[in-house]
Amino acid sequence: MVTWQRRQSGKLTIAGYRAAGGIQGAVAATAERAWAELAEGGQAAARQVLLRLVHVGEDTQDTRRRATYTEIVEHAEHRDAAARALNVLTTARLVTLDADSAEISHEALLYAWPRLRSWIDQDRAGNLARQRLERDAESWRQEDRDPSLLYRGARLETAQHWADQVGSAELAPISHEFLHASMRHRRRAGWFRRGTAAAVCVFAAVAAVAAVLAVRERDDAEFRQVLAQADRLQAGDPSAAAKLNLVAERLRPDDEGVYTRLLSTQNSPLSMPVLGHEGPVYLTTFSPDGRTLATASYDETVRLWDVSDRMHPKQLGKPLTGFGSWVTSAVFSPDGRTLAAAGDDHLVRLYDVSDPARPESLGPPIGGTDGTIYLLAFSPDGRTLATANEDRTARLWNVTDPARPVPWGDPLTGHFAQVRTLAFTPDGRTLATSGDDRTVRLWNVADPARPAPLGQPLTGHTGGMHTVAFSPDGRTLASGSSDKTIRLWDVHDPARAEQLGPALIGHNAPVWSVKFSPDGRTLASGSADSSALLWNVTDPANATRLGQSLSSGSSTVFAVGFSPDGATLATGADDGTVRLWSLPERILSGHTARVNTALFSPDGRTLITAGDDHTMRVWDVSTRVPRQVAGPLEVYDGPVGSVYAAAFRPDGRILATGGGSGTVRLWDMRDRSAPKPLGRSFKVNTRYAGEVEFSPDGRTLVTCDDDHSVQLWNVADPENPVRVGGPLTGHRGYINEANFSPDAACWRRRAATAPSGCGTSPTARTRSWWGNRWTRATRRPTRRASARTGTRSPPRARTRRSGCGTSRTRPRPGCGRTR
Repeated sequence: MVTWQRRQSGKLTIAGYRAAGGIQGAVAATAERAWAELAEGGQAAARQVLLRLVHVGEDTQDTRRRATYTEIVEHAEHRDAAARALNVLTTARLVTLDADSAEISHEALLYAWPRLRSWIDQDRAGNLARQRLERDAESWRQEDRDPSLLYRGARLETAQHWADQVGSAELAPISHEFLHASMRHRRRAGWFRRGTAAAVCVFAAVAAVAAVLAVRERDDAEFRQVLAQADRLQAGDPSAAAKLNLVAERLRPDDEGVYTRLLSTQNSPLSMPVLGHEGPVYLTTFSPDGRTLATASYDETVRLWDVSDRMHPKQLGKPLTGFGSWVTSAVFSPDGRTLAAAGDDHLVRLYDVSDPARPESLGPPIGGTDGTIYLLAFSPDGRTLATANEDRTARLWNVTDPARPVPWGDPLTGHFAQVRTLAFTPDGRTLATSGDDRTVRLWNVADPARPAPLGQPLTGHTGGMHTVAFSPDGRTLASGSSDKTIRLWDVHDPARAEQLGPALIGHNAPVWSVKFSPDGRTLASGSADSSALLWNVTDPANATRLGQSLSSGSSTVFAVGFSPDGATLATGADDGTVRLWSLPERILSGHTARVNTALFSPDGRTLITAGDDHTMRVWDVSTRVPRQVAGPLEVYDGPVGSVYAAAFRPDGRILATGGGSGTVRLWDMRDRSAPKPLGRSFKVNTRYAGEVEFSPDGRTLVTCDDDHSVQLWNVADPENPVRVGGPLTGHRGYINEANFSPDAACWRRRAATAPSGCGTSPTARTRSWWGNRWTRATRRPTRRASARTGTRSPPRARTRRSGCGTSRTRPRPGCGRTR
């Protein structure tokens, strides 16, 4: 066009072509003139139109591209401006326009026109991004908007970032729709992922909760199973039950019920099994220092055990062997340096056990002519060893020199059957022998070379006898028989021995072994009924069973033996197991009849116990192991002298006791080891009720006046109590308890103004006196003082039996309940 304008005589000349700048110059000049013809808005539209007609090469040259009229104009931001710009460019022959599309007329425009070139190079990366976006958007449209063709991830982030920078004017509608669809798909995908994650979390939480519930249910079932098994074993095997309770405590450390179960085991004997023997254990004997245990067994061995740590016993050295048959007995000498063992091979062997881990044989075995030796016993001075023999004799040996034992004279004869057991008195002057002839014979062995029988044989058992034992004071002999009974004998005068009380019945199979505790208050017995029993023999004529049986499963208990400190009982059974039973140290035995009251002093260091044996005992409980410091103190005389109640004055210096004798007595307790009665006891008209209680200031004492009323006493001078007013009446049942309010105001006012009479409350259970009136106080916490009948007393800071001394097993006459 520029060359045509420079024609000469209607002819295009080379000079005119060169003057026009050649093709490139002509194209650039034409484009600039067309650009100049456009207004400012048209120029911006022309720029968009031309860039849409350019294909920007990534690694190739830029080229022109065909675009539809709709793409160029209809989708432009300003359609009119785009249409005018397209018309101007078409008129200038820079763009070729046909029916529905347009393209740049010559690619020379891309390089010849600096302005277009700068537009392309100025934002080449952006143009490439637009170009790719338009291409991908068109492919998406042609594929019916297939979601799989939408942008995702980094491509979407890059395209959206470019679109945000250039604005919507640079985007073709389809590109804008494509990006919008991609963003919408991303949001939906995000929602789906979050929903899926949330669902997974919910499912995981549900699964976790289900797992927790399943585990908890499993733990609950296991916990219940452990407790149920412990309950099943409690009566027969308390040690196993205690172990299961420990397992339950580990499963539920905070369970109060399990904690209570564990506390209850503190007063229950529990065993530690000692394993090693391969046959029944016939005898268990502690050394004098209590650190070593000797056991004799059917497996033809004697074993020594270190039991200095009762919770972790261990065998010392190798078993003693060489016995020709089963071993029945292994006993220590009083000095603990010698061990004697014997059995079915008819021989006695002596060992030096100065070092229990390395026992050494002392000389050759002795005996051989007396048959099976069932039991051995050293005399307390250690100079004599006695054997109970199958040939119906007992033989004494002089073991002053254990390496050279010799017989003390002739065997002891007189039994008509096998002699199975024997025992020395603590002073060594008397020997008891017994066996299958159902008799016990006593012998004077003060001179072991000349033993002599004492009195007549003791009879009473109806079966063969397997065991005898003397009490530590030598005044009582215990015997156990296959007739399933134990009998106690008074042998303080061996020549006139007699049975004490009735036979002790508790086992349901033959009794194989009996032993007294070192303090003489407890007797242990072992039986073929698979149990060992403990008996309170403080009063041998009225012996009673202590606690539950010590079970050995299904095994016969052949042997029982106390440790020197009395804290451990060793049993041997036919299953080859030795069991070390830890005995409760805080069981206070001594009363010879039912205990009705137990009362702590205000400082908690002293315990008072009293009961149906008419006595009171004083215990020091300030140390781990309680000990009796006073008593038995005779409180009352007569057939109804039981002590039912006791109360300390708040300062702990005075003690009041009340009982069924209708007598109240005051005691001076300033010296707890030597309580003294204060003045004379004073009478009340009770038959059974014995309640006593001090006021908080210690100047007033309330007692029962008769079984249905209470009386106040002025005890400011404890040696001369004085009645205060008349009795408080109104109850129709036996009075079990009377309590002062903390300030005791009701009683002082009652002492000043006595009521003219008291009515009966609707419940007839609890009454309170305040001045000259009474109120129903069964449920009122503000009551001042009350006397109660027929209801359980509330928790108190001390342990006691109240009122008429009700029993856990049977009520006394006049009591309307049992505890």
